Amino acid sequence: MFASEEQDDFLKKFWELECVPSAKSLTREKISFKEIYINNLKILEDGRYSVGLPFGTLPTLGKYRINALKRFLSLERKLQKSPSILKQYCDFMDEYLLINHMELIASEELNTPSGQSSIYIKMNEQSTTTKLRVVFDASFKTSNDKSLNDFHLGPKLQQDIFNILIRFRTRPIAFSGDIEKMYRQIRIDSKDCDFQSILWRKKTP
Repeated sequence: MFASEEQDDFLKKFWELECVPSAKSLTREKISFKEIYINNLKILEDGRYSVGLPFGTLPTLGKYRINALKRFLSLERKLQKSPSILKQYCDFMDEYLLINHMELIASEELNTPSGQSSIYIKMNEQSTTTKLRVVFDASFKTSNDKSLNDFHLGPKLQQDIFNILIRFRTRPIAFSGDIEKMYRQIRIDSKDCDFQSILWRKKTP
């Protein structure tokens, strides 16, 4: 019995869909990123980890404070028009400071940070139940048209959805979880903290 052209095409698509992609060798960039990560990884006294930012070369950023301030003042005016959102924003920043995920910069250090990230809100305005999300924007351009993101080395960390779905088919039971404040559980090395400075002042509604 011979398969028709339509059946042959169907089987071909089926095998292409079910084929697991072969592992790719590490590129030079990924190898360099891995070496930077290993050399900067530390285990702190409280058992948490600390890593340095994955810079290929030390960032040479231009002036940023004036533009960052303009952007922050624009955000502040927008928040003043929405008291409920402003309160959520202030509560978020208060918690950030309370749990030591950020610290105040001493007045004598205000003009010395090596880099600056500004802040903006990202939220779904079509939903009344979506929790406010504060996003730190490392793509903010300085006066020399360079941002902090321009100096980060390394591949994307998110896994392809295909590989995730395949793993769900290899075992009879699958677990999923949500780690609270996952991206803040690993500390940034103190030598790189200046590259993540932000502008903020609290104005309650």
